[in-house]
Amino acid sequence: MDEPSTERPRIVDDTATQVRVGKVSIGKSKVSEGKVSENTTDQPTGPLRNQLADLVAMHGFADHLTPLQLNQLLEYVTEDGMEIGVLNLALQDASNRAIRNFKYVDAILRAKLNEGVKSVADWHAGKETHKQAVADEKVPDWMQELNDKLEGS
Repeated sequence: MDEPSTERPRIVDDTATQVRVGKVSIGKSKVSEGKVSENTTDQPTGPLRNQLADLVAMHGFADHLTPLQLNQLLEYVTEDGMEIGVLNLALQDASNRAIRNFKYVDAILRAKLNEGVKSVADWHAGKETHKQAVADEKVPDWMQELNDKLEGS
């Protein structure tokens, strides 16, 4: 009697059938109002896919992301116009917090996209703006009084 295999199933990278929510995947036909349109990009995806695979491996996400999730990350570059460096920073941020979860990285990228961040320079400019806003924040009087009481001043 054959024993059941304990080997992990092999994941096949089939980009022709994978779709990002709300977007049509690369090369996938979309039927709307009786017309068929091709969703293609001007950028080659081969080198980008390799760069993304290297970044994912470098930050320890290789065993945590499916091919569909990799395609969704790749679409931030090919469809939304983000630099691959922004994906690197998002993966690095998640990795530094020991959160190797696609939803976390995706949330970071969606938030950055909503802020208009598409380049590494935009990412760093946003951080500087945040630091300045925190530094400019005034401490409320009631909090200062409470702090003075607790410190015994």
